[in-house]
Amino acid sequence: MQKNKRTGAVFSGISYILIVLLILAVVGFIVYFTNGLTTDFQSFYLKYGDTVVKQNINGLMLPQNEELRFEVRSSLGKNIDYTVRVESNADEDNSFHYYADGIPQRFVSKQDFTSAFDIVCAEDSFILQWDNNMQNILQTVHPNQTLTEVPDIQLDEKNYFVLIVKAANMELRISFHGYNGHIVQDIELSPGEIIF
Repeated sequence: MQKNKRTGAVFSGISYILIVLLILAVVGFIVYFTNGLTTDFQSFYLKYGDTVVKQNINGLMLPQNEELRFEVRSSLGKNIDYTVRVESNADEDNSFHYYADGIPQRFVSKQDFTSAFDIVCAEDSFILQWDNNMQNILQTVHPNQTLTEVPDIQLDEKNYFVLIVKAANMELRISFHGYNGHIVQDIELSPGEIIF
């Protein structure tokens, strides 16, 4: 009889522990997909390399002239329908004027530049490729027009564009800039040459 009581107590203890672990897992799931309970439940997220994007990002560095793969993942593990769009991200600091066939144009916020970017969508991911030349990007938006007075812009200096991915009832906005291929990997200091 003693043995049955002990066995029953062990199973009862294990059951309680499993229930507590299940509750913690559910709470952890909710906290993870609501960014620490600071946002609504995320129905999807993006994965770019090692970067997981669950909320809007300002200033993601994306290499130019390379195929960049973004995975579109559902928080519940299902395939989801999504759309990808690229808009200008101009403000007072990076707005500019130019001419298309002599007609004044202005690079302002929320202009659709999707056609200027090579975007190939698959069921659970998309590939984005973009040019590092503002003149070429603008030429895609103004086909068969002559562009003049386009400033010489370095696309690695400011976030001129924003990538917008929409699915279900939410969207993720990623403003981005390029880089010129020169990233500081490490810095070496010589203690004898440091002056305080």
